[in-house]
Amino acid sequence: MDAHVEEQYPYEAMRDQCTLNGTRPAPLSPGAFAAVMAGKGFTNGKDDRPLVIRLYTEHFTHHFSKVSELMYATLGWGDDHAEHIAQVIETGAMTNIECLRLGSNDIGDRGAMALARALSVACPPKLQRIMLIDNRIRDAGRRALEAALQHLDEARRDTMLMGIEYQQQQEQMPSEG
Repeated sequence: MDAHVEEQYPYEAMRDQCTLNGTRPAPLSPGAFAAVMAGKGFTNGKDDRPLVIRLYTEHFTHHFSKVSELMYATLGWGDDHAEHIAQVIETGAMTNIECLRLGSNDIGDRGAMALARALSVACPPKLQRIMLIDNRIRDAGRRALEAALQHLDEARRDTMLMGIEYQQQQEQMPSEG
């Protein structure tokens, strides 16, 4: 994060402000936004709905193409949020993203698998790190992420995988009685 921005707006303060009424929603891909808009009423729906969707898509593409780091850590996000992020990745708009921080959330294997599917088809060209530390990702989620990154060169793949901590599945030991 830019030092000037961090100095003026510490992450924790911004996060707390964004989550006053619960959790901060994940960004919507243009397709997901269009689906939400389909259920909304407009005074002049025939003209306004397509205009709103077009403006959202332009804004989304413009801003996501410029961002180099997204900080979505400690927001209480789960698998549904990770699926939205996967849809954002699949748009191909994040051409300059280098780091995606999703640590200290509640993302499990389903969310990890959604991210893996997105990365296997539309891995952002400059992405170097995905931080998923302190989530609920187990063996299946980690394997899916590892498989999704196999097309990358070894150094880049290893760097990206360093940020993926997973929880070991522990065998249930029968209680001694």
